[in-house]
Amino acid sequence: MKKLTILLLTVCVITAGCTGSFMLTKKVYNFHRQQEGKWVDELVFLGVVIIPVYGLATLGDAIIFNSIEFWSGENPIKASSKESSVVISANDDLKVILNYLTENNGIRIDSYASDKQTSTFILERSDSGVMAKDVNGLVLYKAISNEQGGISVYSKENELVEHFSPNMVHAMMDNMGVQYN
Repeated sequence: MKKLTILLLTVCVITAGCTGSFMLTKKVYNFHRQQEGKWVDELVFLGVVIIPVYGLATLGDAIIFNSIEFWSGENPIKASSKESSVVISANDDLKVILNYLTENNGIRIDSYASDKQTSTFILERSDSGVMAKDVNGLVLYKAISNEQGGISVYSKENELVEHFSPNMVHAMMDNMGVQYN
């Protein structure tokens, strides 16, 4: 669990940018993914791409809504109150469920082995980076980026657990295909 937490904290800090949340684009995506059956889903997807709903939503987010979010701290397009879930399975025995938590813009991560829950923690953004907390809110780890582009991960005792140099961070981002400032 320790390595998974450190990896997720590092990825969260690396990918946390000031480009905004693209809430309108997410709403279009959630609408198109709510369709019953794969053929209806595909037809709706083709419709929102051909009519350029996705393009207009992304443009609106990039120019208007994300700018408002940047300057005011709040996006005028509100997230739905429904939490969304993603299930990741390595095989039949190992499974991780990611749940987006709307109340704090966090992510709850539940891992299972042979259908038995093995760990749970929550990732939350802070002013200085990203924190991993247990379900009671106790900070387990925190990841902080520095001005040079490096990332340091600290334990709940505030001891350095891992440091990633700017070169290591850029190499990780290149491997993941993500542009990093």
